[in-house]
Amino acid sequence: MSSQPSSINNLTTNDTLITLLYAANILLPIFIAGTSTALSTWVIPMILTNPSSKSAIYQFNTTVARGGRFLQPLSRFLAASFAALTLLVSQHPDQSVAAHWKYWAFGTVVLVSNAPYEIIAVFPVNDRVEALGKRNRDGDGDLSEIERNELVALLRSWQKWNMGRVALVFLAGVIALWTTFDTLANK
Repeated sequence: MSSQPSSINNLTTNDTLITLLYAANILLPIFIAGTSTALSTWVIPMILTNPSSKSAIYQFNTTVARGGRFLQPLSRFLAASFAALTLLVSQHPDQSVAAHWKYWAFGTVVLVSNAPYEIIAVFPVNDRVEALGKRNRDGDGDLSEIERNELVALLRSWQKWNMGRVALVFLAGVIALWTTFDTLANK
């Protein structure tokens, strides 16, 4: 392949894959950040409308379980997609494309940093809410005043820490958007 920029009539398999990854790396952060924002701005406030009920704990735990089932795999795929794009772009014969590998690498680091952030800030809150639910499994359905206050504090804490995850994914999306447009503008 020549060092000339590829045209639409001369796309290679790698160019097609790179184009698909550009799209995924722009669209997935929008979806993931939007969904995660909705959890903090809609779901948790709805759960907080009746925090004295054990069903509030069940609703939160169900929300966390669904997030783990859907959002975590998407986030992992997104980080892998950024890493793959870093490698593909760094090896691209067109230097105006290859020069952007550093931005994709930075985006990868941003996304990978989400994992320790979740382990340190978010998952302990999940565990504490789950433990609160286990302590109250055999009760009458309502939490005591102390338990309700603890649950409210935990849910508000989760709202705040979850927005940190949103910020990291959003930053990766901004990096992807800027890098894609800058790459296309310099071809």
